[in-house]
Amino acid sequence: MGRSGWQFYGYLGGSPSSSLWNGQQVSLRLYHGRGGFGKHHFIDTRVQYESNAGDHIFLSKLSFPYGYKWQRFSSGWKANFKYKLPLLYPDWAAPIGITYLKRIQGRIFSEYGSVDVMNSMISMGVGLTFELGGFFDIKFPISITTNYYYQPNTGVSGIQLELE
Repeated sequence: MGRSGWQFYGYLGGSPSSSLWNGQQVSLRLYHGRGGFGKHHFIDTRVQYESNAGDHIFLSKLSFPYGYKWQRFSSGWKANFKYKLPLLYPDWAAPIGITYLKRIQGRIFSEYGSVDVMNSMISMGVGLTFELGGFFDIKFPISITTNYYYQPNTGVSGIQLELE
């Protein structure tokens, strides 16, 4: 489900001084994972900051909370919390051996983000993660998550798919 402990990621990008495009990006992310309240439960907490200057030539590493449309920005941050727990271990094989369903996880989440073009992006909800293995002879599991989100400050809700 995840690894316990702290992780820090940093990225600094800049274009050469004599290039056609002139841009810089700084992205910092702090991750903390730990066990939850039950066996195989997991708590995932992340905080991320990103700054873009000049021409926006670098891909953003900051995703917006669920349901919000990404927009170009100069400075922004995001914090999220996920509580994951196993629901079923069906070990069910699909016909013709295409794949097998290893595990179904549940999750609850809350996300908050703010960028210079849009303040107070809040999203919360629940999700189901389907861990598939052996898909087209890929040996590691592929996780497909269906998230139902609700944005309390806009009243918007919806479903969003996510590949992990």
